[in-house]
Amino acid sequence: MTSLALAHDPPPVVSVALEEAKIAPEDAILYLRCSKAPEAVLMCLKYDSLVDTEKQAITLDHLCAAAKNEKGESVDPSRCLGIITEQMFSRSISVTNLIAASRAPDVMKAAVWYAGTPDGHQDRKMLLQTIGVAPVPKNQSTYINVSGNKIDNSTHVTVAPTLESVLGDVDLDKIIDAEVS
Repeated sequence: MTSLALAHDPPPVVSVALEEAKIAPEDAILYLRCSKAPEAVLMCLKYDSLVDTEKQAITLDHLCAAAKNEKGESVDPSRCLGIITEQMFSRSISVTNLIAASRAPDVMKAAVWYAGTPDGHQDRKMLLQTIGVAPVPKNQSTYINVSGNKIDNSTHVTVAPTLESVLGDVDLDKIIDAEVS
């Protein structure tokens, strides 16, 4: 028996979903701890009030039923799953960004090296477009996600002239496709 004082066992909505997704309940609790959602906070507070033997005996469905807000309403199991999913996506994006950031210097070195080879015309094009020397077609755009950094747009910026206005009639495609010796 636990200190949750539930009149009956709730249906195993969260437990079944976690089992199907192969997510351990302990991991689900960690994802709930990462959220500032009121429901997640309530569930974590309720979970933290239990002794270890109770923590092992209950499911997240029990925790949803026992964690009540100021109106006495339990946490909806779908909301619990939504919070866990949001936190998992957020973590996945952060991990992906960390991996990309940690590998970016090696990838750039390889692109620069390969751009110097006879077959590196696509790398040359990409590098020239990246640094703004070659134009990017109007139907293409580049999105750079730098999470957590604020850009101050109040600073006056002088825009450099375009490459076309400096070079005139020079054919950039010939430069990009030229063989490197």
